[in-house]
Amino acid sequence: MLICIPDVLSAAEISSVLDVIANGKFVDGSATAGANGIGIKYNLEFQRPENKLTEIDRLVVSRLMENETFQDFAMPKNIAPPIFSKYEVGMEYGSHVDAPLVGKNSVIRSDLSFTVFLSAPDSYDGGELTIQSGFGEQEIKLPAGHAVVYQSTSLHRVKPVSRGSRIVALGWLQSVVQDEGMREVLFDLTYASRRVSEIAPVGSNSDMMDVRDHLNKAYANLMRRQADI
Repeated sequence: MLICIPDVLSAAEISSVLDVIANGKFVDGSATAGANGIGIKYNLEFQRPENKLTEIDRLVVSRLMENETFQDFAMPKNIAPPIFSKYEVGMEYGSHVDAPLVGKNSVIRSDLSFTVFLSAPDSYDGGELTIQSGFGEQEIKLPAGHAVVYQSTSLHRVKPVSRGSRIVALGWLQSVVQDEGMREVLFDLTYASRRVSEIAPVGSNSDMMDVRDHLNKAYANLMRRQADI
């Protein structure tokens, strides 16, 4: 299961991120490829000054963590600092699965992967994030500021860029709920509860209030059983 989330970053925030990395240094992305990426990863990655977290790292993570849909879907426990990645003409990343554990000083299990698009889709050709699933391949190429979150266990690739530059922020997170199927059930319960609340606001005299309360009860009690904290 994957989800596309609109407007994680505003136009002004995208501009500020692009300004920072435009004035920074990029290095060969193969250095962070790991065993699964050797010989198939061709991109460039922003090198943090003195390898320290920057304001743009904090911006991307904070905007994701503040996003209601991201919280409902991912149920994040820990999130790794993002990688700012650039694909220029001819660059691509072949089919691979992300490492199960990521991080150096603080290692997390990669349950979910995310990509926040920073380049406008009409500014480059190719570069689709292509994710394999039981329903075939899904190609993802979103407007700047939008994000996609998907299972880290999925085989995926980035198609070759044939024009322009594809710039994204990407990363991984460990969820409070490791099991993908249970996360989907909990997400559906949250969605249903929110929709019922829109129909029957708090304080209204409606049978739907009782429905909402039972949805919330089911969510809370499933989370008690499933949460890894």
